[in-house]
Amino acid sequence: MAGAFFDKVVKDAGVGVRPIKQKYKKLRPFHYSKQIQTPDDIAKAAGGPTYPSGHSTTGQLLPILLGMMEPEKRDALFDRGWDYTNHRVTSGAAYPSDAEGGHIAATLAVQQMMKNAEFRADYEAVKAEIRKGLGLS
Repeated sequence: MAGAFFDKVVKDAGVGVRPIKQKYKKLRPFHYSKQIQTPDDIAKAAGGPTYPSGHSTTGQLLPILLGMMEPEKRDALFDRGWDYTNHRVTSGAAYPSDAEGGHIAATLAVQQMMKNAEFRADYEAVKAEIRKGLGLS
């Protein structure tokens, strides 16, 4: 259940990010300068507009939700999310402002999702599943 829940959460958050990307159509750093050496696999996967960063949205969205489910692990989850986001910037796939836009998008997405009773019920079921699986009370 947890895997399907998080797949849906990431997909739903993308619904809010895509229209903004299409509005601004901000080119990625490696498109502006050949001096930015972005690994081929990252450049190939990062073909569309960069603002707000979809990867950074995911990299913040999952730690927010998991941190709410597992407050004992919140700091480690946020550190990992930050590292993931930072990698997008240091690899030349995104700008710091794109990452920040992704963080804002993730925060707003969680806020909106938590307003939905069906989402909250699924969230509580996944929270119980994860805590039980980790041996947390």
